[in-house]
Amino acid sequence: MIALLIFALLLWLAASRLTKDIEKSGIIVSAFLFLFFICGYSFSLIASIFVPVPLGLLVLVTSFLWIVIIVFRTSRKISETTTLLNLVSISLVGLNIAPALYAILSSTKVPASEGLTTNLRLSESTIKPNIYYIILDGYARSDVLSDVYGHQNSAFLDFLTAKGFYVATKSRANYCQTYLSLASSLNLVYLDRIARWMNPDSRDREPLIEMIKNSEVFSFLRNNGYRLVTFSTGVSGTEIREADVYMASPWSFSEFDNALINRNLLAVLPNVSAVQFNRHRAQLLNALDHLADFPETHIPTVYFAHIMACHPPFVFCGEGGAINNEKSFSFNDGILLNPDRAEYIQNHRRQLVFINGRVQKAIEAILSRSPEPPIIILQSDHGPGSGWDVENLERTDLRERMSILNAYYLPNGGGSVYPSITPVNTFRMVFNEYFGTHFEKLTDESYFATWNRPYQFVNVTRRLDAIEAGNPIPHQSQ
Repeated sequence: MIALLIFALLLWLAASRLTKDIEKSGIIVSAFLFLFFICGYSFSLIASIFVPVPLGLLVLVTSFLWIVIIVFRTSRKISETTTLLNLVSISLVGLNIAPALYAILSSTKVPASEGLTTNLRLSESTIKPNIYYIILDGYARSDVLSDVYGHQNSAFLDFLTAKGFYVATKSRANYCQTYLSLASSLNLVYLDRIARWMNPDSRDREPLIEMIKNSEVFSFLRNNGYRLVTFSTGVSGTEIREADVYMASPWSFSEFDNALINRNLLAVLPNVSAVQFNRHRAQLLNALDHLADFPETHIPTVYFAHIMACHPPFVFCGEGGAINNEKSFSFNDGILLNPDRAEYIQNHRRQLVFINGRVQKAIEAILSRSPEPPIIILQSDHGPGSGWDVENLERTDLRERMSILNAYYLPNGGGSVYPSITPVNTFRMVFNEYFGTHFEKLTDESYFATWNRPYQFVNVTRRLDAIEAGNPIPHQSQ
């Protein structure tokens, strides 16, 4: 906001020097800014009615020049016009502030955790291995990759197995969306409690973000001497800047940055979207390149890396080269992306091949640099979205969306892992095996929720069982 205010002020000062009239310059700059910031919406409309973009740009430029000519040529006092435009500006600001304040004031305050680990303290003799919790967003289970994507992932899984990983070959996600999934796994619980707190029609994800940033897992480990290292993701809900070490690539774009670019004149300028895609590539590689940093220190460390590995936008081909993408930059997935499913599958497969190679290098670096065997959890939050209808369970390919990669490197052969383990039991198992806790194993279940009603959970466990067994799909309870 400060940058935009400075930008507007500089434009106004420059226009004032040219016009020698601060009121006329104010009107000209206001017109420019108005047209500048509605360009994204304007060109979406233009595209929807099949008007060529150059023609649309010509209309906007002509409109601006017409306003400039009128302002320059008028000999009348324009103080009344300035007053009117000031009132309009105040009204526009108010229209944005009002819903923002309403959202803040009406946001449901939910306790971030259930206090499962609050009073748990480790003895001084407890060995504290480094822990890597690596989330490869949208990474499917091997059978789904074979059946849906036509990709045999055996080479990558064989690599993991050879390095000592246990691969849970029947694992599923507990939830079909990132914030739901990570809020659950990082707090060792299903989200029934938060669903009871929230209005069933609420779209407020702030409680989930709070659960991720102040999770039971991070609190327990930090209270017992661990340092927290996190990586920039570009996704606001998993940006944990309050960590002891926060790793970000230079000039990383946030969701807000990308949305702002997509909605103004910059969106139609040559190569601007290319800059966004290049920044996203750098952000992905930053996490993979720096996962193995700091293992030689004597401070036990937990690393959290949410990597948009197999999630749109797809920006890598199999050899690591850039995929040419002329669409505007966004993290939309499933029907929100409105993709051609064949194109989605092709681009997903190409990026997966590249990501596999980079993950292998990261794993090798972690293991070679670690003075003591670490705990490594390589897990997806949910499956891909080529068949995901974000608002309709019946039109969603549940097997694709809920079947995930889930692999564990556990020192000294520890860990009561099993083929169908789900993320909600991950840290219950790890903490029991390595830190002497006594968490009960929860029943492994999967829940679907629509994008606009994230707290209305539908248990789809039996439905998934039936799909995988080739039986008729049973009714599911909500």
